[in-house]
Amino acid sequence: MKKKNIFLLLVTWCLCVFAQAQTPSAYELSSPNGQLALTIENGRVLQYSLSLEGKPVIHPSAICMTMENGNIWGKNGEVVGTSTRSTSEKVYPVAGNYRELTDHYNELSLKFKDGYSVIFRMYNEGMAYRFCGNLPEQDSLIVADEEASFNLGDDPAVILPETTDFTAWELSNVLYEGISKIEEHKYGITPTLFTNKMQNVRVVVAESDLNNYPGMYLRKEDGKMKGYWAAYPKKIEMGSWGNFITVVKERENYLARTAGNHAFPWRIAIVAKDDKELLTNEMIYLLAKPQQIKDTDWIRPGKATWEWWHCAILEKAPFPSGHQNLSTQMYKYYTLIPQHFDLTLFISS
Repeated sequence: MKKKNIFLLLVTWCLCVFAQAQTPSAYELSSPNGQLALTIENGRVLQYSLSLEGKPVIHPSAICMTMENGNIWGKNGEVVGTSTRSTSEKVYPVAGNYRELTDHYNELSLKFKDGYSVIFRMYNEGMAYRFCGNLPEQDSLIVADEEASFNLGDDPAVILPETTDFTAWELSNVLYEGISKIEEHKYGITPTLFTNKMQNVRVVVAESDLNNYPGMYLRKEDGKMKGYWAAYPKKIEMGSWGNFITVVKERENYLARTAGNHAFPWRIAIVAKDDKELLTNEMIYLLAKPQQIKDTDWIRPGKATWEWWHCAILEKAPFPSGHQNLSTQMYKYYTLIPQHFDLTLFISS
């Protein structure tokens, strides 16, 4: 009888441990004004959801990073520490529309056993998250893949800067009545604008503080919009127009190679109730690396010239010009243009 009771106790204990392992840990974070609410669940997969004034904007969306050694950050992860902070400090841009900005946010950091952290920030204008490596002893951390999901509700309309390659930057925007109208595996560059007509809410998916990592595209997969990246270059050659741009001829089977303590790019969801709020949103700037130049008094924004505007034709230059003759010598000459001729036709305020 005693053996039977011990056996039952062991079975009950095992079931409890198993149940606890399967139950996700939930964390909450709100914007400073309380209108935006973020829920993070850490179960078999790390996922987040976002609501505005109690109405869902982004439904549970999985996020993770897969390392070349097989470790997956964001799957079955054990949280070993948390920290929160609230910040409201002044930022003074060197140039731009504002002399002064307020960097005001609430932050939650989750530290995981496997040597990484995930940081979440909530602004009144949106949310952002990023993965950070906590492995300073590793000088070569190879990222094989990443999952960044944006499970937007109510099939929002999309303005997608659509492309078919990884070298696009100036694109025509393709308008879709809903994500459901986009063909599977179609993709475009970020930022990308979504409009939830039912809630009259705009969501812009973007990124910031991009260092040693490929830029994020958005691609439709399984009916959802997910991050999509070019793989790391393996072989490059000079090419494209003018034969002065490096062109990738072969790629590795991974995304990036970084140091073990690397802070990966912020993934951003800007939320606005109308278009005019997007014109004054500075989240991308505020999430970028702080100004590194301490003394900026000597910087004076002014007029500029660019060879694209006039096909690189410099009539009075003492060397061949034009796009077919692009050279370092030519670009050095541009720095001395005011000394050589009148820029009236070639300048923009």
